[in-house]
Amino acid sequence: MTNVLRCVMENDVDEEIFKLLDCMNEQIHLKLLLERKMKECWMAMAKARESMGSLLNIIVVNLDSTSTVDVEKGVNFILRQRDDDFSRKQMFKKFGLFTPIHLVTAQKHSIAAINLVCNIASNQTQLVQDMAKYAEHDLKRL
Repeated sequence: MTNVLRCVMENDVDEEIFKLLDCMNEQIHLKLLLERKMKECWMAMAKARESMGSLLNIIVVNLDSTSTVDVEKGVNFILRQRDDDFSRKQMFKKFGLFTPIHLVTAQKHSIAAINLVCNIASNQTQLVQDMAKYAEHDLKRL
């Protein structure tokens, strides 16, 4: 009977290890995606700076943020965009009728990067929980 119980416990431990490795693999993948998005954002910002020229001295600090991060119980971090379009229009109002395309591209890349950061935080929380489960199984074996 103890051999059967030991075999079941080892299968549970194997399952926890696979979950842990899956979560680690996902974490690495998300961090590589974040690195790529940040590079794309940086390049778009550099192109926007080059095309804007003298408009570079505009500083907008009095506007509210257009995105917030909601944290629910558990492991989910969610980026929530504002429903109103006023703040987005207000942010680009300084540039006249047409917003530089590179600036819009940089904003899209930065929003994607923030979404990836939320996913990384959720995955990191899941990874910590999976490590705790594995440690619990490891203590039971002793």
